[in-house]
Amino acid sequence: MSALLKDYLDKKVMLVNVDGDTYYGEMKGFDHAGNMILLKDSKICIIRSSEVVLCGLIDDIPEEKELAKLQKFPACKNKLPFKEEIDIWSERWANR
Repeated sequence: MSALLKDYLDKKVMLVNVDGDTYYGEMKGFDHAGNMILLKDSKICIIRSSEVVLCGLIDDIPEEKELAKLQKFPACKNKLPFKEEIDIWSERWANR
C-alpha cells in the first residue's frame, strides 16, 4: 500500500478508520508499513495503517460546521473475542 501513497504526499486527503472516525488533512508522510502522517490546522496526526479503512484525495477540507452535519460511518472493527471468532469459523467450515 505504501507505494501507492506517494501520489498522496502534500495533497489533501480524507481517512476513515475502523471506528468510523473521519480525518481530514494534508498527507505529510508515511512509512514502509503504510502508517500515515496528516497535518491539519498546524496539528500533526499519526494514523496506524492497520486502523485505516479508506484513504482518498479530496478537493478541499470541509469547515467544522459542515463536518457537524455529516453522518459518522459505522464502526467496522471486529468486536468478537478471538475464541468466539474461532468457534464461528470452525462451525462454518464443518457445515460447508
